[in-house]
Parts: sequence; C-alpha cells; structure tokens
Amino acid sequence: MANIFISSTYKDLKDYRERVSNVIRKMGHIDIAMEYYGAEDKRPLDKCLEDVAACDLYIGIFAWRYGYIPPGHEKSITELEYRKARECNKHCLIFLLKDDAPWPMNLVEKENIIRIEALRKEISNNHLPAFFSSIDELSGCVAEAIYKNVPSSVTLSSNQELNTKAYYNAILKQYKTLDLNALTPPEKADFMEIQLHSVFVEQDVRENPPPVEIPKELLEKLIKDEKLKEDDIPEGLTLEDIKKAKEAYFGKPALAVLEVITNPKHQYIAILGDPGSGKSTLSRYLILSLITKEDDRLNKAFDGYLPLLIELRDYAAECIRNKCDTFIEYLDFLGKTKGLGLTKKALDNYLKNDGKAIVIFDGLDEIFDPDQRENIKKQMVGLIIDYPNARIIVTSRMVGYTRNILANAGFSHYKLQDFRKPQIDAFIDKWYSIALINNPDEARARKKRINRSIDDSPSINQLAGNPLLLTIMAIINKHQELPRERWKLYEHASGVLIHHWDWERRIKEWNIKIEYVSKDDKEELLRRIAYLMQSAPKGLAGNYIHADTLQAEFEKYFIDRYQRNPADAKLAAKVLIEQLRERNFILCRFGSNLYGFIHRTFLEYFCAWAFVWKFNMKHEIDIEYLKSIFNEHWEDESWHEVIRLICGMIDEKFAGKLIDHLIALPSKYTELIDAKIFDKLWYESDAGRVEPLNIDLAIKCMGELKNLELIKNTSSNLLEKTCEWIVYNMDYIAPFKSEPNLILSAASVGKRWPGREKLKDWIPKFAKRFEKFSDRRWSHSFFIFRGSEYLGKFIGSIGSGDESIRESIEMLLKRNNPSLRYLALRTLESGWHDDPDTLKLFQEHALNDSYESVRYGAITMLSRGWWRGDIETLEILKVCALRDKDFSVRKSAIQVISAAGSDYSQVLPFLGNLARSATEFKVRQIAVQQIGKMGGNNVDALELLKDRAVNDTYSGVRELAVSLLCEQWKDNPTVLSILRERVTREPNPTIREIIYKILAKKDAGNVF
Repeated sequence: MANIFISSTYKDLKDYRERVSNVIRKMGHIDIAMEYYGAEDKRPLDKCLEDVAACDLYIGIFAWRYGYIPPGHEKSITELEYRKARECNKHCLIFLLKDDAPWPMNLVEKENIIRIEALRKEISNNHLPAFFSSIDELSGCVAEAIYKNVPSSVTLSSNQELNTKAYYNAILKQYKTLDLNALTPPEKADFMEIQLHSVFVEQDVRENPPPVEIPKELLEKLIKDEKLKEDDIPEGLTLEDIKKAKEAYFGKPALAVLEVITNPKHQYIAILGDPGSGKSTLSRYLILSLITKEDDRLNKAFDGYLPLLIELRDYAAECIRNKCDTFIEYLDFLGKTKGLGLTKKALDNYLKNDGKAIVIFDGLDEIFDPDQRENIKKQMVGLIIDYPNARIIVTSRMVGYTRNILANAGFSHYKLQDFRKPQIDAFIDKWYSIALINNPDEARARKKRINRSIDDSPSINQLAGNPLLLTIMAIINKHQELPRERWKLYEHASGVLIHHWDWERRIKEWNIKIEYVSKDDKEELLRRIAYLMQSAPKGLAGNYIHADTLQAEFEKYFIDRYQRNPADAKLAAKVLIEQLRERNFILCRFGSNLYGFIHRTFLEYFCAWAFVWKFNMKHEIDIEYLKSIFNEHWEDESWHEVIRLICGMIDEKFAGKLIDHLIALPSKYTELIDAKIFDKLWYESDAGRVEPLNIDLAIKCMGELKNLELIKNTSSNLLEKTCEWIVYNMDYIAPFKSEPNLILSAASVGKRWPGREKLKDWIPKFAKRFEKFSDRRWSHSFFIFRGSEYLGKFIGSIGSGDESIRESIEMLLKRNNPSLRYLALRTLESGWHDDPDTLKLFQEHALNDSYESVRYGAITMLSRGWWRGDIETLEILKVCALRDKDFSVRKSAIQVISAAGSDYSQVLPFLGNLARSATEFKVRQIAVQQIGKMGGNNVDALELLKDRAVNDTYSGVRELAVSLLCEQWKDNPTVLSILRERVTREPNPTIREIIYKILAKKDAGNVF
C-alpha cells in the first residue's frame, strides 16, 4: 500500500481528480488529494509540500490552468508541489491533457497561458508523460502506470500499524460537506457546497427521556409551564401521566451535548432523538472535529484517542452479506475495499494494548430487524468487555428503542432537545453567511426574512426547532418568500419525511400484496387523516384520531385504490401506520388507542390541502361549501391557519370571494358599534378594546396571496374596513395597551396592499376627527407612547414609498396637536426610514418642537440607528442635552450621545463637562452614569469618576461615582488610595458604608 499524492489545479480537473482517487483506492493504495485540505484552490501550502515530501509516489495532472499563486510566492501551488517532488527525488507520474483535446474555454487560464505552456514543456522534457483526452482515458493511464511503477518497497503489509492518515482522509472526504440533495427541491437545486463545521450548532440534551409520546404543541405548553386544560389532553392519557413525564424529564437540567460527551464520567452514552433532530450530524461533527482538532473541548477531552465511526445500517448490510461478523472485521473489510487503511490485526493490537479510542455507532434505529438490532447491542457490550478503555457513543431514534441491554452495561441515556431561539438564530446566521458568501447584503436580507417568518408564524416557529426542518426552511427561503408561501415549505418538508417510507423492504418482510405505494398515495392518506380529525368531536383543537378509525380509513383506501381483499388491506394498513410513527416523524401514538400529528403544522397543512384537493382536483366541493366552512370555523382560532392556507393554495379569484365573505360576516365588534355602547366600554379598560376578528383574519388571508392586484376591489374594501375600526378605537376606546393583532397583520402585508393610495385622503380626515375627540378623552403623552406607535407602523408599512401618502403625513407636522406631530414622525420612521429628508425632520423636531413629548420621541427615534456617523446630528443632540427645558428630554439626549462613545472622541469630554459643570444634580448624575458605561479600560473615564467621587457637592453623584469605581476599578492602586481616604473623610454615612465593605473584602476585614 503506497501513499500517492495527486497534484492538479482545482476547478478544471475536479472530476478527473476524483476518478484518479477512486482508481488509487481500488488498487489498495492511499490517495492524498487537495480535497483532503478543503474544497477550494487556496489549500495550505506548507501542508501540501509536507505531504509531497512524505508521499511514496507523485502524480501530476495538467491541463490549461496554471493555478492559484499563494501570497508571497511567484509560482502556483501546483508548480511548487511538482518542484518539491523533484527536490525530494520522488517517483513522478505525469499526465498531460492532449493539445488537440476538446476543452471548454472557460477552463483555460488565458492570463497565465504562457506560464502553463512553459511548465508543460519543462515537465515533458524531464519525464515521459502520458496523454489523455477524457476521464476514462486518464483513469486507464493512471491504473496502468501505478501497476508498472509502484516499487515493491512501498507496499505495506497487513501487519503494519494503523494507517490513520488514509482513514482520516476517507472520513474527511465522505462527511465534511453536507449532503443537501435530498433536502433541496429539484427546481431549487443550485449545488451548494456547505461544510458541516461551518454551520454546526451545538444542541442541548436532557437525561433519561420519558417513554410517553407527546405532540409538539403539548410539549411546548409543558416547557412554558402553561396550565393544561382537559381538552389539551388526548383520550388514553391522563393529566397525571403528563405531570409524571414532565417531572421525570423536565426536572432535569438541559445540558450542552458536547459538555455531556466530554464528561469523563460518561464513558458510554446513548444519544436519542426524533427524526431530523441532528443525531447523524452530531456523530459526523464529532469524528470530523477529532480528526481536524478544530473543537478545543473535544480536542482536550479526547487527546490521543483514535476516533472510529460505524454507520450501523451499512454494518448490518455487510453482516447479512457475510462480509463480516464483528465491528473490527467490518472496519478491516472497509480497509480492504475502500482504502481506509485499517486492518483487523492492527486495530485489535491497538485497542488491546491500552489504546484509547472513541467509537461512534450511528443509527441503531436504522437496523429494522428487531432480533438483529438486539444482537448488535450485545456486540456493543462485548466490545466494552474486550476493549475497556474505549469510549462508546451510540445514536438512535426514540420510537422503538429499548434501553435494557445498554443501560445494564452502564450506558447513560440522553435525548437531543429542539433548537431554542438563540440556537436557531446562530444556525441561520452561519447558514446564510456561507450560502451567500459573495452577497452579504442578500444574506442579511434573507436572515431578516426567515427570522421574521419564525417570529410571526407560530406554525413555522414550531418546525424551526427541528434541525432538519430548519435546514429545509433555510434552503426554501433562499428562493421564495416566507411566511407567505409557507405551504410550499410544508409541501416540501412533508415530502422529505414521507420519502423515507421503506415500503419496498416492508412488502418483502410482511409478504404484502401491494407492490408499490406512490408519493401521491402517501399524501392522499395524510390528507384523509387530517380531514377525519377536523370532523371529530374536538375538531382541529383535538389533534387525535382513534386507532380503529385510522386503521379502517387506511384499509378502505387500499381496498378502493388497489382492489385488494380485506386481509391484505388490513396488513398493509397496519405496516403503513407503524411506518408513519416509527420512521417518518409524522404521527405519534398516545397510549394504545390514539394517534396524532407530532407537529400540528402538518395537521393544519394536510387539512387545508384536503379541502383544496376536493375543490381544485376532485371538484367534490364548490366555493359555497368553502364559505360554509369559513362560516362555521372563523371564530375558532385553532382553524385560522387552515383557513389562511386554503386561501394561499387556491386561485386568487376564489380566494378573493372567500375574503369578501369574511369581511361581510357580523362580529362582536360590529354588534358593539350598532348598540352604541362604546362609551360605556371606555370605563372597562381592556374590555373596551374589541378587535374585529373577521377583519383581522381577512387581512391574514389576503397576505397569503401571491398576486394581490387580482383582488384589488377586495383589498381596497378591506383597507376601508380596517381604517374604520381604527377611527372607532381612537374615538371611543382607550388607546391600545399592546399592539393589536390587526395592526400586526396589516403591517405584514405592507406596501403590497392594492388601493393603499386611499390613505392619502384618509389621513387628513382621521386627523380632523382625532383633534375633535382627543383633548377630552386622554392626554397627548398617553396617545404618543401607546397608540401612535402602532398606528404609525400601520400607515408607514402600507404607505412606504408612496409620495402622495408621505405628503399627507408631513402635513400632520404642521398641526397644533402634538399627538399628530408625533404620529407623523413615527409613521415616517416606519415607512421612510432610509430617506435623508426624514432625518432632517427628526433633527428639527428634536430641537424645536413646542411639546416635550414630541422632542423626546424624536430623540428616541434618532437613537434607533439613524445618526451614527452624522456629526450634525451629534451637535443637535448636544444642544438638546444642554439647553432643553425638560429634564426627561435632556436625559434622553445624554443617553443617546453616550451610546456613540466608541465612535466619537468628543463624546467623553462632553460628558465630563456635564458631570462637572451642570447646575442640576440630576444632569450630573446621568452624565456620571454614562461615563461609567465606557468600561474599565478607559483611563479618561476613570479620572472623571475619581474627581466626582471626591468633589461633587451632591451626595447622590458622589455615591454613584464611588459605586462605579468599586465595580470596575476596585483593584486599581489609585482608586484604593482614594477609597481609603474617603472612608474617614466622606461626610455621607451611606457612601462610607459602601467603601468600608469594599475595603473589608480587599483587606480580609482589616481596613487599616
């Protein structure tokens, strides 16, 4: 066995190089190619030359690219590798692309054509090259050349020590790049190469997961400690069952998975998880990290360990083929057939002689035969007995796993937890930073969009915790709009899950008389399940179906669809139901009699699709029937997602009719208007804020549509109804204490809203009506800090970019009513954030508005990222801080100025001047507080605080300065000196007590 170094340029010869690597491995040798270092031309030069020097044979493949020239060098890496081989007297096999071979012009490096021609000529003079014009021709030439030229002196015997380099090389090639083919819709495929290390996010685990299967929505309520209602708990489970499961599992802390794995007390660990929870990703990250030494925690904990990864599905298959009987024999088999460099004798010798190893068994659940699965567990126990120094990790799905054998052998059991929000954010940030590495602006936009989708859509939020489904979201979001087209996400995500139904294998095992079940069949069955659930007594709120009902529906389908007899249909239904539960992460089972969708999102999607299928494809229902469904369920929030998805999945003209129907429905809101009892409700606080649920739902449904221009009349009518509700809220109901759902829904539609130009005329009418009622109903500050925040978002998000609407908004700035002026500023911030004219208006009203709350609000808006780097704004804020008559305005200006302390050298002197010279002690106090935020490494800040701690005339300022010094500079000698002096001279006893405690800790109780 020889170590053979393959040298070539990267992009043009990638496929050729891969074929040569395969030839080398099939001949029993070890290939060392640039993929070993990373999938790019800019490989590490020192490492490349070191490997050339250590190899047994050099192979050079040359076409018409000269290659990457590393910084500080005049020659390409490819030429430097060749010259290193010559320098070290390596046996060189040279292969040149024929001069007349057809070759794409984009693979010819025209700017360096002279250099590559010169290098090819030199190589031809120094060696006897072989010429090729195709991949097949090259592979044949390489195989023949190796056979003839590899000296016997470099052939390694099977008795030699482990060749870990070959094994690590093979592992890196196989696992370092994520396989995204199965997750990417064919029409979206763009051949992304993303390395696992670059997007891996560590998950949490909990110990000893309970055996009770729980739907995700119920699990979320348990995690959030929400009070469970009787309706939340499916039949077959009791509240006591749920409480016991929660106490047994969630009473244990969530731990970082690598923290558990690196803990020495966990020599043997079983990592369990749901499908798509990241089990295999974790296994691959572990072995890649142990090979590349890129994770410090793993490197430290397993220094000197031999990492071994065994995919149990492949191992079981080779056992069935009689290629091996033990794990060691399997690794020996791979060494012989795939060039992994491992032999049975070398492995056994290493492990028995106190050799440290970490063995990762991935996918115990992939062994479908129960007897074989139990036998493999026993083999793991045998491995522990034979090699007691080995650390063992095994991964498996939860469903179908029995722990007795491994638990008795000392295995700890942990379950991977869903991603939390910080982990979701970290994954998204890493993903788009890599996937759109050449377009950072687009990457930022995609990150913002998917985060908004997760935050705004409970259905998407529920899926995002699963790493597999989150990855699918990231892929889908690169090409289409979420959450508006989220039904396409659900379609693809469910398609990925049901793709893995191993029907063909099961029909052989169970002798099922139905040879083929298509993807369409599987989707039809899921639609039927969801449709049955919505018609059950508890409807969609229940999310469960009786096992007998489910079995009967599946049997009926197989009898009708495949004309099979009842016995065959019964067996097929039984197997398929178990597949849904055990393999596909679609259903879970409660007790022995009930099934439900694990993710409520898929229940809602398949239920909506069932209606759309009957409407679009089967023509079994018409638009009037859909209206009747909306009539029956629009007030039930458990149906809202289904209603929205139906509108998004059918043609816009029909969706428009359904939205019109929603708008026309009577609601509690319209009843209150008709009864004229809003004045009474004014005194009942939150009871008075009645939102029109039908209008809110209609807006949400409209937001699902792709082409809103096709329902322009509907959307225009909807805008009028929304504005009407806003007027009544301003007239009769206390301004909103929290953001109304309707405002959130409208803002999500934004400037896509057809008919939005009506806002131009509505704004002055609203202003006139508002002025009539506002003075007698509430204070301006009350409206400014509640109502206008939300109303400004509504007008700004819809009107953004329309200049006629902006003109109407700016007219509000000229009105005497301060609430309307603030509303105008908030609206401009929402809809015209990046317009330089908006900044000018903020500056003007921060400085000169006659009402303090408007000045305060303008400064607050300036603080939200508007003015960084703008010296003019900084000077205006300084004037506000120094001269404004209202303390809250001055305080706000000081705080905004100090937030830019790291950007402007003049900020600290300005704050220092305020701290020393301001006549109001409250202003000095705020300045000292902001100085303290500049950190313990700022010498100027230290000097200012020392001065104020001694010299300020107000004890509150001195106390604050002393506290800040003690927090950040308690070990500074000059500070300690001042504190020792002040402990006796400070007239205020509270400050002396603070100083005494600090010094007592510092001097171990002896102040003097």
